[in-house]
Parts: sequence; structure tokens; C-alpha cells
Amino acid sequence: FESCRVLVIPKGFQENIVKGKEVEIELLGKKGDQYLPLVENTVKTIVYSFNIKLHHNREIINVTQSCVTKEEVKPIDCYVPAILAAFIMTNGIIGVTVNTSEFRRRGIIKRLVATPLSKYEWILGNLLQQVLLAFILTAVMLCLAWLVFDFHKVPNVYSILLIILGAVTFCSLGIFLGGIVKDVEAATGIANAIAFPMMFLSGAFWPVELMPEYLQAVAKLLPLYYLHNGLRMTMIYRKFDPLSFSVLVILASVFIILAVKITKWRS
Repeated sequence: FESCRVLVIPKGFQENIVKGKEVEIELLGKKGDQYLPLVENTVKTIVYSFNIKLHHNREIINVTQSCVTKEEVKPIDCYVPAILAAFIMTNGIIGVTVNTSEFRRRGIIKRLVATPLSKYEWILGNLLQQVLLAFILTAVMLCLAWLVFDFHKVPNVYSILLIILGAVTFCSLGIFLGGIVKDVEAATGIANAIAFPMMFLSGAFWPVELMPEYLQAVAKLLPLYYLHNGLRMTMIYRKFDPLSFSVLVILASVFIILAVKITKWRS
């Protein structure tokens, strides 16, 4: 049978048949399938013959039919979460790393010691800026996808939380990297060396399952893998992905601590 016509066989089917117990099999099909009645009649004919020959016309096997609804997933449905996750990552790692390194080179961070602003407030300001930028990016991308590609997947609460976690994770990583590297050119090179391989190895642009096994293991070590996978599960399939949430919460906490440790007003 085709994928839209499936026979559901209960557990212990063969044992019950041998013992002469009544069993029920269910034929699942897509609503509106014009060939489903033909398949159902064929199955019932086979079952009827079985009942006559082996059980003397006793209805040991009963056939029921149910219709299932299938929501079609278009290519754009998979690309939007992937591109959104990739942009959040590049804004955080490349943008924040380069800006932080530039501020250190020009002595702007050192001068902040003369202001009422603390380093915690400065880090928090950067995080909030990236979260706001991620929301603006999400809104623009969803509008364009709706206008051009008829995209109708609206982010739910879990998607919004993942966007916040992703922005915080990559922004704090960018602050940490910018605090380590003072030279702007070197910071740009390091940020690109981290961001672009992560973008292509995390499964954002093609399924991880198509990669060799060793690259699949590498992909599952990358933060972008969990952001992209979490957004895909919540936006397309409307399912909560506890693993992606847990990993991003842990990484965000670790990177924030590192950013606080590396940021020094008098450096």
C-alpha cells in the first residue's frame, strides 16, 4: 500500500489468530483518496476468504477504516527556521565580536568606568539589543515569506523563547570573543571562522542525516544545531523540544558567565 493507506496491525495479532480470538485491524487513509474504497474492499475480500477457509465463516478478523488528515510541509517551511537561526547566530557572533573588539581597541570600554554604567548593565544592554534585533529580523523574514512564498507558520510561545535564548547565547559568545581579541581584523577572522563552518555543519541548510556519521556527531556539538532544530520542531511541527531548550539554556548561562569574567572596564 502507499504511505497514505496503512494497515494498523495490533500487537499479538498472530498469537490471537492461532488461539481463535477475535482481532481487529484498522485501515488508515487520507481523506478524499479516491482509491481508498478499492483498497478497503480488497482487504475485506482477503479477510473474508481467510475467515471462511480457516475459521468456518467465523469473523475472527474485523476490518475498520479511519481517515487521517495530513498537513503538507513545503520547502519554505523548513528554510525559514533555518535561515532565521543562521542570521541570529551571525548577528551575535560576527556583529557583537567585531563591535566589542573595536570598542576595546579605541578605548571606549575603558572610558565607561567614568560613567554610572556598570559592566553588568553594559552586557545586559548588548543582550537586549540582540534580542530586539532578532525579533525585528523574525518579523521581516516572516512577512517576506508570507508575501512571496505563502508561508503561514506563526511562531508560538516556545519559538519566541528559543529566539530569545538563541540571541542571548550567541551575543554573550560574541562579547566573550571580543573581550579576548583586541585586534579588529583578527576578531573578524575568528568570528567568521566560527560562524560560517557552524552555519554549514549544523544542518541549517541541508538535513544532518545526509552528512557522514562523523559530521553528524560534529553537528550535534554546535549550538546552532539546537537552535535550528528547536525552531523547526516548534514552528513546523508544533512540538516542544526539551533537548534544544536545555542545551541553549546551559550554553547561554556559560557564555554569560564567561562574558562577565572577560569584560573589564580598565583593560
